[in-house]
Amino acid sequence: DLDPVATEVDWVAKRRLLRSYADRHGLALGDRRLAQLDLAYHELGGAVPAALARGGAGLRRLTSDDDVTRAVTTPPATRARLRGRLVAAAGAHHRAYAADWATFTVKDLPDGTLALPDPLAAADPAVDALIERMRTEPRRSPR
Repeated sequence: DLDPVATEVDWVAKRRLLRSYADRHGLALGDRRLAQLDLAYHELGGAVPAALARGGAGLRRLTSDDDVTRAVTTPPATRARLRGRLVAAAGAHHRAYAADWATFTVKDLPDGTLALPDPLAAADPAVDALIERMRTEPRRSPR
């Protein structure tokens, strides 16, 4: 019986929702309406999560609305903050760049790729050095 954890575990909450909807409407598991509900379940700020929360069937919140609003502009003290600093510097210095979870590349600097392997790192002298290079070194043609 997974119901006791349906307000704590996302996939259990979704499973309960899909099964309940299928039972209520007599749908087979492969029905396209269930696929649509499955997608709608994950829309941030969407109608399905809001309706579940209003009905008391939503997931238990771990954050407040203020926490979420603050997180939009203030990343946690992790690699996300380092990436944010790099993106901001690239924009401020009109640099072409590419970023993913663990790498940042300034396309118009030679040797402008920086690995960010530690997801918990909130400070890195190499980030400071790359930001300084963006500020001071001339641009070259992006690769």
